[in-house]
Amino acid sequence: MFRVAVPAFLLVAAVSSQSAAQATLTVTGTCPGSITIDVSGATPFGPVILASSPTPGPFLVTGGPCAGTLLGLASPSIFKTATLGPSGSASTTLTAPAAACGLNLQLVDLAACTASNVATLPTSGPPSIVGDYSGSTTVVFVPGSCEGPPSLTFTAAIDIFSEFGGTFAGQVQNTTIFLGFSFLEIMDLQGTVSPTGAIAGTFTDSLFIDGIFDSSGAGTFQGQAGGGSIDFDFQGQDLVGGTCVYSGNTAGTMP
Repeated sequence: MFRVAVPAFLLVAAVSSQSAAQATLTVTGTCPGSITIDVSGATPFGPVILASSPTPGPFLVTGGPCAGTLLGLASPSIFKTATLGPSGSASTTLTAPAAACGLNLQLVDLAACTASNVATLPTSGPPSIVGDYSGSTTVVFVPGSCEGPPSLTFTAAIDIFSEFGGTFAGQVQNTTIFLGFSFLEIMDLQGTVSPTGAIAGTFTDSLFIDGIFDSSGAGTFQGQAGGGSIDFDFQGQDLVGGTCVYSGNTAGTMP
């Protein structure tokens, strides 16, 4: 929908006020991450320019067919261009890098020579939690749900290997020795992380004893991550090969 074009309003000079907004510009999403830009109320079938600047204006267009139009951006540059459809509206979704967070955007309706409101890309996204953590996992079994000890404590190797737009994926490998048997529990995590570092999601897990599959299950987790540490509580139950119902905690720090 968007295509690059050379605008007519690049000759600008500072002024003291901004033109009345005609079109409406909204920005939603997470930065860095997926950003959706919506335009409404512009001229049907009209050409538009989406201008950008790290700082607000106001500035005046002094050349081209829209000379005299007042903008709310200091030294604007071209972010996107488009020709709208019959509704005078448009929507586009793009991936915003960290360098774009906080950028100010404004739509210029070239058919009407009017400017929209100024919309700003979010400045705070979730913390990056990607990395390897070392720590421990404690699993507590609901009494009577399965045979075995009331609880087990594992050494945990936690790998959060992907994160994008507030979602993440990772794996926890829990290992321990109990009654001479080697236990390996693998938890695969899928979750979300908020700007405050709160994490929540679902997991599947598989238990191997001396390298032989024993059981698998699934559950949910919630906790906190960021600043080189991760800590979450979980609740789950066996779905294959066992009947255990369990809860517990996993916590770790980066080296």
